[in-house]
Amino acid sequence: MKNVLVLLSTYNGSRYLQEQIDSVLNQDGVKVVLLIRDDGSTDNTLEILDRNSLNHDNIFVITGSNCRSAASFMELVYEANRTYPDFDYYAFCDQDDVWCKDKLISAVNKLSESPDDTPSLYIGAYQMVDLNLNKIETHITTPLLDVQSAISSNAATGCTMVFNRQLLSLVAAKKPTDFIMHDYWVYMVCLLCGGFVVYDSVPHILYRQHGHNVIGGLGDSFFKRWITRINKVFCSGDRYKSKLASQLLSCYSDLMSHDDKRFLEYVSTCSRFSSRFRLICNKKLLGRTFDKQMQMAGLIITGKL
Repeated sequence: MKNVLVLLSTYNGSRYLQEQIDSVLNQDGVKVVLLIRDDGSTDNTLEILDRNSLNHDNIFVITGSNCRSAASFMELVYEANRTYPDFDYYAFCDQDDVWCKDKLISAVNKLSESPDDTPSLYIGAYQMVDLNLNKIETHITTPLLDVQSAISSNAATGCTMVFNRQLLSLVAAKKPTDFIMHDYWVYMVCLLCGGFVVYDSVPHILYRQHGHNVIGGLGDSFFKRWITRINKVFCSGDRYKSKLASQLLSCYSDLMSHDDKRFLEYVSTCSRFSSRFRLICNKKLLGRTFDKQMQMAGLIITGKL
Protein backbone atom coordinates (compact mmCIF):
# COMPACT_ATOMS: atom_id res chain seq x y z
CA MET A 1 0.00 0.00 0.00
CA LYS A 2 1.44 3.35 -1.07
CA ASN A 3 2.01 6.25 1.33
CA VAL A 4 0.62 9.67 0.35
CA LEU A 5 1.39 12.95 2.12
CA VAL A 6 -1.53 15.34 1.61
CA LEU A 7 -0.58 19.03 1.70
CA LEU A 8 -3.44 21.22 2.89
CA SER A 9 -3.26 25.01 3.26
CA THR A 10 -5.97 26.64 5.37
CA TYR A 11 -7.12 30.22 5.84
CA ASN A 12 -10.36 31.12 7.62
CA GLY A 13 -11.87 27.89 6.33
CA SER A 14 -13.81 26.68 9.33
CA ARG A 15 -17.15 26.37 7.52
CA TYR A 16 -16.20 23.42 5.31
CA LEU A 17 -12.88 22.26 6.77
CA GLN A 18 -14.01 19.30 8.86
CA GLU A 19 -15.91 17.78 5.94
CA GLN A 20 -12.79 18.00 3.79
CA ILE A 21 -10.51 16.52 6.46
CA ASP A 22 -12.89 13.61 6.93
CA SER A 23 -12.93 12.90 3.19
CA VAL A 24 -9.11 12.87 3.10
CA LEU A 25 -8.87 10.50 6.06
CA ASN A 26 -11.45 8.15 4.48
CA GLN A 27 -9.42 7.43 1.33
CA ASP A 28 -9.38 3.82 0.13
CA GLY A 29 -6.31 1.82 -0.85
CA VAL A 30 -3.56 4.18 0.41
CA LYS A 31 -1.97 5.21 3.69
CA VAL A 32 -2.59 8.92 4.24
CA VAL A 33 -0.72 11.46 6.33
CA LEU A 34 -2.10 14.99 6.38
CA LEU A 35 0.31 17.94 6.68
CA ILE A 36 -1.57 21.19 7.22
CA ARG A 37 -0.20 24.73 7.16
CA ASP A 38 -2.48 27.45 8.48
CA ASP A 39 -1.91 30.76 6.73
CA GLY A 40 -2.75 33.09 9.61
CA SER A 41 -6.43 32.30 10.14
CA THR A 42 -8.46 34.63 12.36
CA ASP A 43 -11.59 32.47 12.71
CA ASN A 44 -11.76 29.15 14.58
CA THR A 45 -9.87 27.19 11.91
CA LEU A 46 -6.96 26.57 14.30
CA GLU A 47 -9.32 25.11 16.90
CA ILE A 48 -10.55 22.60 14.33
CA LEU A 49 -6.99 21.76 13.30
CA ASP A 50 -5.82 21.33 16.90
CA ARG A 51 -8.74 19.05 17.69
CA ASN A 52 -8.07 16.90 14.64
CA SER A 53 -4.32 16.64 15.32
CA LEU A 54 -5.07 15.48 18.88
CA ASN A 55 -7.54 12.87 17.66
CA HIS A 56 -5.48 11.52 14.75
CA ASP A 57 -1.83 10.49 14.80
CA ASN A 58 -1.55 11.03 11.04
CA ILE A 59 -2.38 14.77 11.09
CA PHE A 60 0.36 17.35 11.62
CA VAL A 61 -0.18 21.11 11.78
CA ILE A 62 2.25 23.97 11.24
CA THR A 63 1.42 27.66 11.35
CA GLY A 64 2.78 30.78 9.72
CA SER A 65 2.02 34.39 8.94
CA ASN A 66 -0.36 35.13 6.10
CA CYS A 67 1.45 34.84 2.75
CA ARG A 68 -1.59 33.87 0.63
CA SER A 69 -2.51 30.60 -0.98
CA ALA A 70 0.23 30.01 -3.57
CA ALA A 71 3.12 30.86 -1.25
CA SER A 72 1.54 28.86 1.56
CA PHE A 73 1.37 25.76 -0.63
CA MET A 74 4.98 26.28 -1.69
CA GLU A 75 5.95 26.44 2.00
CA LEU A 76 4.27 23.06 2.38
CA VAL A 77 6.33 21.74 -0.54
CA TYR A 78 9.56 22.90 1.11
CA GLU A 79 8.50 21.48 4.48
CA ALA A 80 7.55 18.15 2.91
CA ASN A 81 10.93 17.93 1.18
CA ARG A 82 12.76 18.71 4.45
CA THR A 83 10.75 16.61 6.87
CA TYR A 84 8.80 14.01 4.86
CA PRO A 85 11.01 13.12 1.87
CA ASP A 86 10.31 9.38 1.88
CA PHE A 87 6.66 9.26 0.90
CA ASP A 88 5.68 7.59 -2.34
CA TYR A 89 3.39 10.43 -3.41
CA TYR A 90 2.28 13.94 -2.45
CA ALA A 91 -1.07 15.64 -3.08
CA PHE A 92 -2.32 19.23 -2.90
CA CYS A 93 -5.60 19.75 -1.06
CA ASP A 94 -7.95 22.74 -0.75
CA GLN A 95 -9.88 23.40 2.44
CA ASP A 96 -13.42 23.51 1.09
CA ASP A 97 -13.84 20.55 -1.28
CA VAL A 98 -14.85 16.94 -0.70
CA TRP A 99 -12.80 14.03 -2.03
CA CYS A 100 -14.35 10.84 -3.33
CA LYS A 101 -13.02 7.73 -1.58
CA ASP A 102 -11.11 6.65 -4.68
CA LYS A 103 -9.42 9.99 -5.41
CA LEU A 104 -5.90 9.09 -4.28
CA ILE A 105 -5.88 5.44 -5.31
CA SER A 106 -7.05 6.47 -8.80
CA ALA A 107 -4.09 8.85 -9.02
CA VAL A 108 -1.66 6.27 -7.68
CA ASN A 109 -2.81 3.72 -10.25
CA LYS A 110 -2.36 6.22 -13.08
CA LEU A 111 1.08 7.27 -11.82
CA SER A 112 2.21 3.65 -11.66
CA GLU A 113 2.41 3.85 -15.46
CA SER A 114 5.24 6.39 -15.28
CA PRO A 115 8.87 5.34 -15.88
CA ASP A 116 10.99 4.69 -12.79
CA ASP A 117 12.78 7.69 -11.27
CA THR A 118 10.97 10.12 -13.58
CA PRO A 119 9.29 13.24 -12.14
CA SER A 120 5.60 12.39 -12.49
CA LEU A 121 2.37 14.33 -12.08
CA TYR A 122 -1.28 13.31 -12.07
CA ILE A 123 -3.95 15.90 -12.86
CA GLY A 124 -7.65 15.31 -13.20
CA ALA A 125 -11.10 16.56 -13.95
CA TYR A 126 -13.39 17.70 -11.16
CA GLN A 127 -17.12 17.77 -10.52
CA MET A 128 -18.30 21.25 -9.63
CA VAL A 129 -20.89 21.41 -6.86
CA ASP A 130 -22.72 24.17 -5.00
CA LEU A 131 -22.45 24.97 -1.30
CA ASN A 132 -24.55 21.94 -0.40
CA LEU A 133 -22.68 19.56 -2.75
CA ASN A 134 -25.42 19.51 -5.37
CA LYS A 135 -23.83 18.84 -8.74
CA ILE A 136 -23.37 21.66 -11.23
CA GLU A 137 -23.11 20.79 -14.91
CA THR A 138 -19.38 20.55 -15.61
CA HIS A 139 -17.93 20.58 -19.11
CA ILE A 140 -14.83 18.38 -19.27
CA THR A 141 -12.30 18.89 -22.06
CA THR A 142 -9.19 16.74 -22.24
CA PRO A 143 -6.22 19.14 -22.29
CA LEU A 144 -3.13 19.02 -24.48
CA LEU A 145 -0.22 18.17 -22.20
CA ASP A 146 2.67 20.07 -23.77
CA VAL A 147 4.62 23.20 -22.90
CA GLN A 148 3.17 25.49 -25.57
CA SER A 149 -0.43 24.57 -24.76
CA ALA A 150 0.34 24.95 -21.04
CA ILE A 151 1.55 28.53 -21.51
CA SER A 152 -1.78 29.26 -23.18
CA SER A 153 -3.87 27.68 -20.44
CA ASN A 154 -3.13 25.96 -17.14
CA ALA A 155 -4.68 22.49 -17.29
CA ALA A 156 -3.57 21.54 -13.78
CA THR A 157 -6.04 22.39 -11.02
CA GLY A 158 -4.12 22.15 -7.76
CA CYS A 159 -6.73 20.25 -5.77
CA THR A 160 -6.59 17.37 -8.27
CA MET A 161 -2.79 17.12 -8.39
CA VAL A 162 -0.78 14.16 -7.08
CA PHE A 163 2.95 13.79 -7.75
CA ASN A 164 5.90 11.60 -6.86
CA ARG A 165 8.93 12.30 -4.69
CA GLN A 166 11.14 12.99 -7.72
CA LEU A 167 8.94 15.92 -8.75
CA LEU A 168 8.70 17.13 -5.15
CA SER A 169 12.50 17.24 -4.92
CA LEU A 170 12.78 19.01 -8.27
CA VAL A 171 10.28 21.71 -7.30
CA ALA A 172 11.69 22.17 -3.79
CA ALA A 173 15.22 22.69 -5.16
CA LYS A 174 14.31 26.19 -6.40
CA LYS A 175 12.52 29.17 -4.88
CA PRO A 176 10.93 31.34 -7.57
CA THR A 177 10.43 34.98 -6.67
CA ASP A 178 7.65 35.92 -9.07
CA PHE A 179 4.81 33.47 -9.65
CA ILE A 180 1.08 33.52 -9.01
CA MET A 181 -0.13 29.94 -8.55
CA HIS A 182 1.67 26.93 -7.10
CA ASP A 183 -0.20 24.42 -9.26
CA TYR A 184 0.77 26.16 -12.50
CA TRP A 185 4.41 26.27 -11.38
CA VAL A 186 4.57 22.56 -10.51
CA TYR A 187 2.85 21.63 -13.77
CA MET A 188 5.26 23.69 -15.88
CA VAL A 189 8.32 22.37 -14.04
CA CYS A 190 7.23 18.78 -14.69
CA LEU A 191 6.59 19.41 -18.40
CA LEU A 192 9.84 21.31 -18.95
CA CYS A 193 12.12 18.93 -17.07
CA GLY A 194 11.25 15.76 -18.96
CA GLY A 195 8.56 14.65 -16.56
CA PHE A 196 5.57 12.38 -17.03
CA VAL A 197 2.11 13.99 -16.89
CA VAL A 198 -1.10 11.96 -16.94
CA TYR A 199 -4.65 13.32 -17.12
CA ASP A 200 -7.74 11.60 -15.69
CA SER A 201 -11.01 12.62 -17.32
CA VAL A 202 -13.07 10.91 -14.59
CA PRO A 203 -13.75 13.32 -11.69
CA HIS A 204 -12.81 12.09 -8.21
CA ILE A 205 -13.37 15.36 -6.37
CA LEU A 206 -16.36 17.54 -5.55
CA TYR A 207 -15.11 21.05 -6.25
CA ARG A 208 -17.25 23.35 -4.14
CA GLN A 209 -18.20 26.68 -5.72
CA HIS A 210 -18.88 29.68 -3.52
CA GLY A 211 -18.32 33.42 -3.48
CA HIS A 212 -14.59 33.20 -2.82
CA ASN A 213 -13.47 30.57 -5.31
CA VAL A 214 -15.75 30.57 -8.35
CA ILE A 215 -13.58 29.79 -11.36
CA GLY A 216 -13.76 30.85 -14.96
CA GLY A 217 -16.63 33.30 -14.47
CA LEU A 218 -19.10 30.52 -13.70
CA GLY A 219 -22.56 31.96 -14.29
CA ASP A 220 -21.26 35.09 -16.02
CA SER A 221 -22.95 36.18 -19.22
CA PHE A 222 -21.20 35.94 -22.57
CA PHE A 223 -20.96 39.74 -22.62
CA LYS A 224 -19.40 39.94 -19.15
CA ARG A 225 -16.82 37.27 -19.97
CA TRP A 226 -15.73 39.18 -23.06
CA ILE A 227 -15.53 42.49 -21.18
CA THR A 228 -13.22 40.75 -18.69
CA ARG A 229 -11.01 39.43 -21.50
CA ILE A 230 -10.86 42.80 -23.28
CA ASN A 231 -9.92 44.52 -20.02
CA LYS A 232 -7.14 42.00 -19.43
CA VAL A 233 -5.67 42.56 -22.90
CA PHE A 234 -5.89 46.33 -23.18
CA CYS A 235 -6.00 47.60 -19.59
CA SER A 236 -4.48 45.32 -16.95
CA GLY A 237 -1.82 43.45 -18.95
CA ASP A 238 0.22 42.09 -16.04
CA ARG A 239 2.57 40.16 -18.38
CA TYR A 240 2.11 37.10 -16.15
CA LYS A 241 3.08 34.58 -18.83
CA SER A 242 6.26 36.48 -19.64
CA LYS A 243 7.23 36.65 -15.97
CA LEU A 244 6.49 32.96 -15.55
CA ALA A 245 8.67 32.09 -18.54
CA SER A 246 11.53 34.22 -17.17
CA GLN A 247 11.34 32.50 -13.78
CA LEU A 248 11.29 29.03 -15.35
CA LEU A 249 14.31 29.87 -17.49
CA SER A 250 16.15 31.24 -14.47
CA CYS A 251 15.49 28.14 -12.38
CA TYR A 252 15.47 25.21 -14.81
CA SER A 253 17.00 26.17 -18.17
CA ASP A 254 19.75 23.55 -17.79
CA LEU A 255 17.10 20.78 -17.71
CA MET A 256 15.03 21.98 -20.68
CA SER A 257 15.13 20.83 -24.26
CA HIS A 258 16.54 23.26 -26.81
CA ASP A 259 13.11 23.85 -28.39
CA ASP A 260 11.34 24.46 -25.07
CA LYS A 261 14.05 26.82 -23.95
CA ARG A 262 13.87 28.84 -27.16
CA PHE A 263 10.06 28.98 -26.95
CA LEU A 264 10.19 30.32 -23.37
CA GLU A 265 12.76 32.89 -24.45
CA TYR A 266 10.25 34.21 -27.01
CA VAL A 267 7.52 34.33 -24.35
CA SER A 268 9.75 36.08 -21.83
CA THR A 269 10.66 38.74 -24.41
CA CYS A 270 7.23 39.17 -25.99
CA SER A 271 7.62 42.95 -25.87
CA ARG A 272 10.03 42.57 -28.80
CA PHE A 273 8.51 42.58 -32.27
CA SER A 274 10.58 39.57 -33.39
CA SER A 275 9.29 37.47 -30.48
CA ARG A 276 5.68 38.55 -31.02
CA PHE A 277 5.90 37.58 -34.69
CA ARG A 278 7.07 34.06 -33.81
CA LEU A 279 4.44 33.65 -31.08
CA ILE A 280 1.47 34.85 -33.11
CA CYS A 281 2.17 32.07 -35.62
CA ASN A 282 2.13 29.37 -32.91
CA LYS A 283 -1.21 27.54 -33.12
CA LYS A 284 -0.75 25.63 -29.85
CA LEU A 285 -0.02 28.82 -27.96
CA LEU A 286 -3.15 30.50 -29.32
CA GLY A 287 -5.34 27.69 -27.98
CA ARG A 288 -8.14 25.56 -29.36
CA THR A 289 -11.21 27.77 -28.84
CA PHE A 290 -12.10 31.00 -30.61
CA ASP A 291 -12.31 33.09 -27.44
CA LYS A 292 -8.95 31.80 -26.19
CA GLN A 293 -7.38 32.48 -29.60
CA MET A 294 -8.66 36.07 -29.56
CA GLN A 295 -7.47 36.66 -26.02
CA MET A 296 -4.01 35.19 -26.59
CA ALA A 297 -3.60 37.02 -29.89
CA GLY A 298 -4.49 40.28 -28.17
CA LEU A 299 -1.95 39.70 -25.39
CA ILE A 300 0.76 38.85 -27.90
CA ILE A 301 0.06 41.79 -30.22
CA THR A 302 0.04 44.27 -27.32
CA GLY A 303 3.16 42.71 -25.79
CA LYS A 304 1.30 41.96 -22.55
CA LEU A 305 1.52 38.18 -22.62
